[in-house]
Amino acid sequence: MDFSRPSDRDLNRWERSVEVVERTARAISATMDKMVADLPEGAAPQMAIGLVVAELTHRQPWLMQLIMEDELIKETFYAALAEIPAPKPRLIT
Repeated sequence: MDFSRPSDRDLNRWERSVEVVERTARAISATMDKMVADLPEGAAPQMAIGLVVAELTHRQPWLMQLIMEDELIKETFYAALAEIPAPKPRLIT
């Protein structure tokens, strides 16, 4: 393994990649929040998300298959989930 310092070019490419990923994640998150907020009263967000998954599967089958089946992506999901702080308990009065 090569443990030498990465070149400035490699660091710049990495930083640019992180920026692109973070921007994309923010846009997807905002879009999903808007979708849930725009649903008619009484509509189930879970059903709407299921329909989004179906629509994305038709439009981007390679992407959805990767998300649903890739073990590294699943590990990344569970690791990120574990980083989310637990909600504070509420007192029941």
